[in-house]
Amino acid sequence: MSAAAGGLKTIRVAVVGTGEFGRNHARVYRELEGVELVGVFDETEERAAAVAAEYQTQVLKGLDELRERADAASVAVSNRRACGGGLSASGNGTRRAR
Repeated sequence: MSAAAGGLKTIRVAVVGTGEFGRNHARVYRELEGVELVGVFDETEERAAAVAAEYQTQVLKGLDELRERADAASVAVSNRRACGGGLSASGNGTRRAR
């Protein structure tokens, strides 16, 4: 059953980090019913642009834009970067997956 047919809300998602794991998150989100990949963000703009082009989405300019556009986000970055980016992204009421 699709989200539209079942009356369910489409979840708008974004991916932070476009390395190997982030690229895989983007691929999976594009394949899921009821999910709209609204964009990707990475400190390396060229890498973000390549993943965005591959999965027909947008490069987000920063975490503020992510919070405006997405209902949820995957933070797929190295551990030393995850604390700052993950906490900043979670300021919009999303919860960290455990």
